[in-house]
Amino acid sequence: MYLKSLRLENIACFEELDLDFTDENGEPCKWVVLLGENGTGKSSLLWEGIAQTIGMTHWGLNTRNGKDEGRCTASALITAGDDLYSDKNYLSVTAYTKGGSNQWELLEGNKDIVKYINRENKGFFCRGYGSNRRLTRGESKSDQFPSYLQNFLSLAGWDDSLVSIHTWLPDLDYQKMKLAKILEGNSTEEIKNQYNRVEVEFDKIIAALNKILPEGVNFLNITSDKQIMFNDNGVNIPVNKLSDGYKTVISWVGDLIYHLIKSFPGITDPLLASGIVMVDELDLHLHPRWQRTIVQKIRNIFPNLQFIVTSHSPFIAQDMTEKDKIIVLTRDGDKVTARQEKGFVKGWRADQILTSWLFGLETTRDEEIESLEKERRVGLQRDEENLLTDEERKDLDRVTNELEAMRSSDVAPDRQKLDAAAALVMELMGKTL
Repeated sequence: MYLKSLRLENIACFEELDLDFTDENGEPCKWVVLLGENGTGKSSLLWEGIAQTIGMTHWGLNTRNGKDEGRCTASALITAGDDLYSDKNYLSVTAYTKGGSNQWELLEGNKDIVKYINRENKGFFCRGYGSNRRLTRGESKSDQFPSYLQNFLSLAGWDDSLVSIHTWLPDLDYQKMKLAKILEGNSTEEIKNQYNRVEVEFDKIIAALNKILPEGVNFLNITSDKQIMFNDNGVNIPVNKLSDGYKTVISWVGDLIYHLIKSFPGITDPLLASGIVMVDELDLHLHPRWQRTIVQKIRNIFPNLQFIVTSHSPFIAQDMTEKDKIIVLTRDGDKVTARQEKGFVKGWRADQILTSWLFGLETTRDEEIESLEKERRVGLQRDEENLLTDEERKDLDRVTNELEAMRSSDVAPDRQKLDAAAALVMELMGKTL
């Protein structure tokens, strides 16, 4: 299943918003990144929009400015890997609230959707990860909720809603060892099949974790007291002692793999299943070096999942291709609008992306230098027009000297080249700076 479109009316900070998650050929984009300043509704789109419609959470919609009525409508493509797949491979649903009453309605598609959602999402996959995701120990308190709602509690702020890798990975390892001992005798074909299944699952989980972590960080083993050990560049460390960046990624990726295996028991490789995955602040706790590679790592591990993520990182946007979608949310007074484009900044530098309309910065320098640069530009303009007084010329020289002293060594020559080029242009125009 892949999301194709989303419409919000009087929901959260959105008065009216239409989003298209397809490429120029009308096919669902496998990657959609939501950009925008804080408070522009990126997280709300995931929770209020997608989770409330496709996820059918029935949690309740937050209307804009306390209005009495609000609505979210979504359309999705049902793929051949879904149990819901039939001649009706198109799905359109709406969630709405009116007078405090919350409703969910199937507008178009297979009417069995409710039955499938309520049986632990087998063959119908949609899951969300909020910014509070963390590596937890013990059982999740989210078990009190229906399984389809558990898929999105992380987006709602429940930081213990993910399946604990501290529990299920050692349990899987124990199953493998137990079955291996049984196999030492003359076991049945059923036991052999069980062992092969558990071994494949365990190996795939470990391989995925090793692939997504930075170079030099790898799974080591599980100790007799169920400690999950990693090797971090030559140092053996239990998983709970790893850095926050490592733990954050291990927590949601491990949870995702666990639920893919659970939801697609009939698929040889559940990591190849299709579905929708939302991740709020994908770059959370990640060093820029890891931010540069995280998208491609995820693409390689889960090639058929559709990822809809929010981010404040230019490196996440940089990895979007022409088949992906970049959506920038912008606040204009009390309204939020969206600009939607296919990926177009692959190959750009981070500073170019940050100073484009994607992030809207005028410069990547600090505010003091930005202020000095503005002052210098005004001085140069007045000098060009022969309007500088002697005192203003002294100020221009002072500002220029301050800027040269503050600029980094690898950037100052760039400015000198730009100034030289500007001087040449002015000379060709019959003027001098």
